[in-house]
This record gives sequence, C-alpha cells and structure tokens, in this order.
Amino acid sequence: MKPAVLIIAPDYPYPPIEGGLLRVYHLIAALGNDYAVDLLALSSPPPASPCGYPSIERWCRRIDVIPAIFPKKDVLSQFRRIMYCIRHRLSPRSDVYVNDTVIRQVANTIAGRSYDLTILEHSWIANYHPVVKNALSSVGIMVLDLHNIESDLKKDFATHSDRFPRSWINRMFARFATQQEQRWLPEFDHLFTTSDHDKQRIDAILQGFGHPISSSSISVIPNCIDVDFYASIGQDTRQKKRLLFCGGLDFPPNRTAIELLVRRVFPQVRNDHHDCELWIVGKDDPHWTKPQTDGVTFAGSVADIRPYIEDATMVLAPILNGSGTRFKVLEAWAARRPLIATTKAVEGLNATPMTHFWLADTESDFVEGINQILRAPEQTRQMVDAGYQFVNAHYDARMIGKRFRETLAALSHEP
Repeated sequence: MKPAVLIIAPDYPYPPIEGGLLRVYHLIAALGNDYAVDLLALSSPPPASPCGYPSIERWCRRIDVIPAIFPKKDVLSQFRRIMYCIRHRLSPRSDVYVNDTVIRQVANTIAGRSYDLTILEHSWIANYHPVVKNALSSVGIMVLDLHNIESDLKKDFATHSDRFPRSWINRMFARFATQQEQRWLPEFDHLFTTSDHDKQRIDAILQGFGHPISSSSISVIPNCIDVDFYASIGQDTRQKKRLLFCGGLDFPPNRTAIELLVRRVFPQVRNDHHDCELWIVGKDDPHWTKPQTDGVTFAGSVADIRPYIEDATMVLAPILNGSGTRFKVLEAWAARRPLIATTKAVEGLNATPMTHFWLADTESDFVEGINQILRAPEQTRQMVDAGYQFVNAHYDARMIGKRFRETLAALSHEP
C-alpha cells in the first residue's frame, strides 16, 4: 500500500503559471507514482486554459478546495485588514488563512483521515499545525515547506518602501512574521527550504531567540523546472530586439524591478535602439499604477510563458529585494536566453556571474549589458550554453524530484 500524504497549499497549483505554483506542482508530480496524494487547496482553481503541463489530477487521489476569502483592494478594506493583522499580530496573507472559519473547514475536511505524511506549503499556514496533527498516523510526520523566509521578505519590503507609513507598517509585519516563525517552526518534524542561504537564515532566526533546530531537521529542496518543457523554444533571435521581464504585478519586488526598468533603464536603451521593445508578463494588479513609456507592453497573466520567451532576445531580472529563489532565472537558462540579473535575483542558486549570467547591480550595468547583447548577441552563446548546462545539472525537476523522494524516505523509512 502506498503511503498516504496530505499536501495543504494556499493556492491551487494548476495551471503552474507562477513561482510558488510551480514549486508545489513539481513536488506533487514527484510524489504521484509512489504516494497516495491528497491535495487540499485554499483557493479555487482558475478557469481552465492550455498551459502545456499535465493536469494536477494526474497525480492526486483526492483534491479538496476550501476557497479563502481575500479582502477587497479599496482603501477602507485594506485599512481594516491592516488593523486586523495588528490586532492578531499577523503578517499579510497569513490573515487570509488564519481565521476561525477557514481553520474549522480544514478540520472538518480532514476529520477521520489518517496520513503518513503531511506537508504544509508556506509559513502562511504554519498555524494549522495543531489541526493537521490530528490527521497524522501514529508514525506520521509533518513537514513545513518554506517557499521563502517571510520575516526577511517583510524586512526587505520595509527597506525599499519609499515613504512613511508603508515602511513602518512593513517593519511591524516583519516583527510579526519573526514571532510566527519562532512560535511554529520548532513544532514541525522537518522543514524544507529552497536554498542553503535560506537554511542558514532559519538557523540564525531560531537560534537568536533560543529555539535552535538541529541542522538535520532542515533539508534544502531547491526550486526546480522541467527543462525539457522549454525544448521547443526556437534559438534564432538575431533579428529581434525584445527584452522580457516575467513576474506578477501584485508582488512588491516585481513592482520595484518594473519601475527601475521602465523609468530608468529602458529609455536609455531606446536612445540607441529605437526599435527595441520591453515586454512585461505576469498577473496584473489593477490597483497599481503601471509606469508607461514608448515601447513597453504589459501582457498580463499568460497560461504558457514559452511563446513570450521565444520572442525575447534576453531575459531581465532586476530584483532588488525578496526571499527564496526565482523561477524566472531558471526559465531563462532552460530556454537558452541570455540573462541579465542582480545579485539578489540569483541569490541561493550558486551561479557564477559572467559565466552563467550577466551581473548587473546598478542602472548603468543593466544599460551596458542590454546594449552589448543587442549589438552582438552571438557573443553570449558561451554564457547561454553554460546557463543551460547549469540548470540541467542542478535544477531539473526529475533530479530534484528524486532528491525530494529520497529525503522523505529517510524521514519516514517508507518507499
């Protein structure tokens, strides 16, 4: 009999069109043949659209959906949300899931079940530990998969917030996130992080407040992609002058990156390359005023990113803040596109600047890199090939899936 596993995810992981969804999707796919997988998603699936990936139902025995209700984006609703977070000492997103109604529905849904393994995706739902523990078998284990370090993310938001009171609010949310991490992370049998960098940060956070965790209780399961998924992308970009940035507009680090590109970097590039275009692909945020200039196109959310990468001369990742590792970087390597990225964008991936990617930590670095690649794209072939070999060797879904299964087997002593 296959071991039974319950995965609880804040977002429905299909289609896997964003980083967090891709992570959950590939982890479920890695388990599907050896485990009886039940998925409990806290959001409804979006309308069906062709994305090129097999359906998540292929690997799941059961899928339950409890759609959490997100606050509206108007000023009054957001003010009420902030006050709720302050009153309950929660950081945003946790507030959506950590309420009596949703927790009661989760408890009722899994009542009477028994699992050998439960995996909670993201620290937002770490508070579910007491409820989910009741569904574990006598030898079952509970794992928390940390997509990023939430307290570090909020601290970065505060650092890059341009004015009061936003900076003050984010510093407060960072404190709340740290308190949540200190309270709940030691309760889990095991933790997953996306990189050695994040593993070290968790060690530091917990040891700094008297809650040390053995290093053997934290495993690094890197973000990964199916490299073969991008094999159909053509490689002839000699006649194209299109720059590509991928990322949802509802995520503050992406908005900061877009502001840098549209307002400061791209206008300088257009001075020398009048026919150059900048395409920005990712979920829209109607409450954010998008910066505009000639040659910029906001494509919105797309089910399949491959046609947009195929039309791109290069991929840009001017990420200045955030946590975790970035799928946009892995996709550029897998698609054999030149990548210009900040140190932050490739943090935790152990890539070598100017070997696997063009390092650009300043506005002038980006302008220089873009102009050089546009003038002589053939000169980046060695870097592109190195990036492709690197992602194949370290971040392909098949290899990481095998590592994931071996880690679970070592934890549970099950096949």
